[in-house]
Amino acid sequence: MPRGRKPKNPAEQTAEKKVREKKTTVAKVKKDPAAEMAKKNIYVFFNCDEEKSHDSMNIFYNHTAYKSTASSRKALWNKLQDEEKEGRIQFLDKEAVSKAVLFGDPQEASQFLKFGAIEAIPCE
Repeated sequence: MPRGRKPKNPAEQTAEKKVREKKTTVAKVKKDPAAEMAKKNIYVFFNCDEEKSHDSMNIFYNHTAYKSTASSRKALWNKLQDEEKEGRIQFLDKEAVSKAVLFGDPQEASQFLKFGAIEAIPCE
């Protein structure tokens, strides 16, 4: 105990402790959970059947993961264009696929792909 101070009674100690707890809880900032989830996804392109069944998606064949960065999105878009040139997939709406992959949610592009799908995989 510091010199020159009187010992506090238990009621004063409890009140002081509550004030300190309130100060620390007010200082905490909550993060947006949706924004956190968006940051923690990687995207994988899969060649698949027309119904996009999970049984037809082979992680050992399509094993490249793309982050949500501008360079990774561009690499994913280039991969889709190469797959189309080779005749393995078809674009139902090329512009919609491009916008979804480059600027939106890449997983949304799957609805405009035939024989291909983009799946989001959560990571930490």
